[in-house]
Amino acid sequence: NLKKKKNKFFKKRKIEKMAYLFLPAITLINFIPIETIADSLKITSPEVKYLSCIVVAFFISLFYRYILRGEFQRHLFAIVWGLQLLWFCFGPQMLHIILSSTISLILMFIFGEQSGTITLFFNLAYLAIGHLERLYNSYMIYSLDWTLPQMLICIKLSYFAIHANKKISIIAFFSYILYPIGLFTGPICEPAHYMDFISNTNFLSGSGPFFGSFCRKMGLSIFGLIGMKLTDFYPESYVLTPEFNQMAFLARIGYTIFAVELGFCKYYFAWCAGEAAYILSGAGYEPKTKSWNSIIMVDLWNFKTSTNAKKCAEYWNMSAAKWLKTCVYFKLNTSMSPSNARLLTFIVSAIWHGFYPGYYLFFITTGYFSVFSTIFRSNFRETFISYIGQSNYDIFTTLATFIALDYATISFRLLDFNYSIRAWTSLFFFGHIITFIIHLFCVIKPKSRVKKH
Repeated sequence: NLKKKKNKFFKKRKIEKMAYLFLPAITLINFIPIETIADSLKITSPEVKYLSCIVVAFFISLFYRYILRGEFQRHLFAIVWGLQLLWFCFGPQMLHIILSSTISLILMFIFGEQSGTITLFFNLAYLAIGHLERLYNSYMIYSLDWTLPQMLICIKLSYFAIHANKKISIIAFFSYILYPIGLFTGPICEPAHYMDFISNTNFLSGSGPFFGSFCRKMGLSIFGLIGMKLTDFYPESYVLTPEFNQMAFLARIGYTIFAVELGFCKYYFAWCAGEAAYILSGAGYEPKTKSWNSIIMVDLWNFKTSTNAKKCAEYWNMSAAKWLKTCVYFKLNTSMSPSNARLLTFIVSAIWHGFYPGYYLFFITTGYFSVFSTIFRSNFRETFISYIGQSNYDIFTTLATFIALDYATISFRLLDFNYSIRAWTSLFFFGHIITFIIHLFCVIKPKSRVKKH
């Protein structure tokens, strides 16, 4: 009897400890003075909630690093916190995420290893409906709704379905989908990496110091936050005003580049904050490379110093880029030609982003710039290198890529078709015209051969 009472006592204490860990998720976050913070920072209430979820993720990370040890406890903690943050930020709209995840789970149970493609296109269709609803009801009105986390969860569900089998753990599934760190910002790891993190096996070989990587990410996030505040003084929408058209042509190009670069800062803030929280929790460690930077959203240095559009795309939104490569392109490439697989991958990427016309103007323009860069290299690379050297050629192509990207990105930010055309008209379509003239010259002119010394 004494032994039974003792076991019951420790069992009770364990349950109480778990309840104590879950208590903040249910109570603490609801005491955040949303309206007061919104008025003081001069931002909207949904934005305050979104920022609060980013901050809360750091406290959750500390639990995973220092307190939670059992697998079941860690899984359950992720589910409780994920649901609470979704409800706090989006209210009843979170049901879209629960519904799409549940249907995807049922598809995995039914189709097993064959569910990858089915789950991908189901979630893409579900997300597309959300984008269309937002386009119809809130056209050109900035708002945070359920489609934001759904875009990331679409990637997670695709990853999970690829490795699905008949013995799917339901709690592990929802733990992976609702893991609160990166739920609103990314990055996204693959299911196998997440399960290693939950079981702590990614630390068996010794994880090494993480503080340096954590501080670098936090520094970039703070840099992004400062840049976000500067957008109030240099908005991208200024390119649509009569005052902008009165500026000198080179000044207009300079302002557009500067404003677009400031516009990137909101991504630096959110993504690098998510990466820092991942590192703090321990989920960002890769034992094979012994690196804390293996799961990231953006490689800022390589992104800004890319010498062509293809490399630029590889280092931006890297979680989505990896997903498109592994879950879409590689799958399609087994059943069709590479060119058709690339085209369908492009379509999937466009639908995943949404249906604003500015997105498609951006994708078409950068797609053409990518093709043009290949043609330019094949026609002029050897000639340029022979006269100015490899290092100067790299500087030239990096600068050209930098300007071309910002020129094209203005349509992505302005969203509307007419706004995008007006902005490019103010810049005399210089990006399109210069590339087209050089492209035409390459088609007419026979390819030159340079003697190698």
